[in-house]
Amino acid sequence: MKIKKALSKYYYAHVHDSAVGCRVRRWIDSNPVAELRPFNARAAISDLFVWRCNDEWETEFDLFNISSFVYPEQAPQEECRIIVFNGDGRQMSDHALTLAPFECRNIKMSDYLGGQTGVGTFAVFHHSPCATQYESFKTHLTERGYIGYRRKGDAIKTYCHGNLQALSQAPLEKGFSYVAATTASMRYHPQLILSDSQRIELIYTNPSTRGQALRVNLFDATGQKIGEKNAVVPARAVRIIEINNDDGAIHTFDNHGGIVMWRPVIKKYYKTHFDVMHG
Repeated sequence: MKIKKALSKYYYAHVHDSAVGCRVRRWIDSNPVAELRPFNARAAISDLFVWRCNDEWETEFDLFNISSFVYPEQAPQEECRIIVFNGDGRQMSDHALTLAPFECRNIKMSDYLGGQTGVGTFAVFHHSPCATQYESFKTHLTERGYIGYRRKGDAIKTYCHGNLQALSQAPLEKGFSYVAATTASMRYHPQLILSDSQRIELIYTNPSTRGQALRVNLFDATGQKIGEKNAVVPARAVRIIEINNDDGAIHTFDNHGGIVMWRPVIKKYYKTHFDVMHG
C-alpha cells in the first residue's frame, strides 16, 4: 500500500497535469481533456480570434500588457506576436510589437491584413520577461481577451471574450503548436435561444491540426429537430453558418464535432442592432 500511495502521489504531482500526462489522459481517460499543456514550459498560449473586415465590418482588439498587472512592482515591458490567418487557415502575416508597462492598446485588425478583406482568424502571444515566474507556478500566460465588432456606421461596437485555448508559441519560436485536444465527435448545446432573432450567424474556428467535420442540429421549442447544417472547418480556419429564422421556429441548436467544448461565436441580429456572444 505504501508503494501504491507513493506512486500515486508522484503521478499527481509530476505526471497528471504535465504535457505528457495530458496527452496520455487524452487517449485513456473516460473524461475528455479539453486542453493540452505545451511541452515548452515558457510558451505563451492564445485563443483563435475571428477577424472580420470589409465594407460592412470592422474588427478591433484590446491588447493589454498582462504581466505588468500580474507583477506591477516589476513594471515589465511585454513583447507580443500577432499571427494572422485567412478564412481557410493559411498564415497571412506575422507582426511583433512591444507594450509599455500597464499599456492597453486598441488594435484595428484592418491594419494587419495588408489590404485583404473578408474573414479569418488570429492569435496573440505574450512573451514576457516574467516567463520564469509563470513557469515556477506551472502556468502559462494566455490571451483570451476581448474582441470588438462594429458594422460601419454604427455608433457602438459589441464585444465578445476569447473562447478556447488554441495555439501556443515559445519565445523566439517562429511557428506555433496546438493545445486544443481533439476527440471522438462530441455534442455541445449552447444555453440560449434563437427564436428571438430572425437572422443568426454561428461562427466556428478550428484550433486543431486537421480539418474537422461539423454538424449543427436545429430544434423547435418542443425539442423536435427541424433542420441541419453541415460544414468542414480546416485547421486554424473559420466557417460561418448562416441561419434564416424569419418565422421564429428555430428555438435552440446543438453542434457535434471532434473538438471538446466546440462552442461558436454567435451573432444575433435585430431590427436596431446586433449582439455577439458565446452560448
